[in-house]
Amino acid sequence: MNFNELKQNIQLISGTLRKNAISAVNIHLTVRNWLIGFYIVEFEQKGEDRAKYGAKLLQNLSDSFDEEGLSYRNLRLYRQFYLVYSQISVYIPHFFQKHFSSIWQSPIAKLQFTEKEDIGIWQTLSAKLSNSEKDNVILQSLSAEFKTKESVEPLSYITKLVHTLSFSHLSLLLTIEDPIKRRFYETECIKGTWSVRELKRQIDTLYFERSGISREPQILSEKVQGKSEKSIVTDMIK
Repeated sequence: MNFNELKQNIQLISGTLRKNAISAVNIHLTVRNWLIGFYIVEFEQKGEDRAKYGAKLLQNLSDSFDEEGLSYRNLRLYRQFYLVYSQISVYIPHFFQKHFSSIWQSPIAKLQFTEKEDIGIWQTLSAKLSNSEKDNVILQSLSAEFKTKESVEPLSYITKLVHTLSFSHLSLLLTIEDPIKRRFYETECIKGTWSVRELKRQIDTLYFERSGISREPQILSEKVQGKSEKSIVTDMIK
């Protein structure tokens, strides 16, 4: 993969998922941002001309885009998101199979792209989904590309994480370095369907620490959840 291919991959993923975000805004944007982070890290590790860009890769990428959501700050955030939540890789094949297998196999979809580079990317991605009629083979193929070196979280939990929390929630959780503490807020946020503002309030008021020293953490949890502000559709990042 060279720099131009990196740029094309990010543009394709970004543009496609943003268009489909009308029906599943939070899920599509979360996956979009994770994939951008994935491609950036892949380029940093294996890119053909990565030495040419070095520490200025994200700035060069940002300067080359004229698209909302791909600023230097956001690209850095997406990279961090992938590194912290690399376990989302287990969800990616299922996401593609559910939302894009029929699109990628449709000749009409390919006609929407006039550039040869775009068509080539679509054909490459489509091949991964059309080489076999068996779902398990498709999933194995995609899982191989998006595998993680760390132990994989159960798919059920990752699905709940991606489907329940917006990227705004996840961005806030990225500020928590302790993985145990982060998992605590993930679980409580999912359970209570907190708004982003509620999640921030609970972090700022040290809910994790208060729960740890409480003699009755379950009662504390019930009180917190009972008074919490619930999430709404607008809790997302663009």
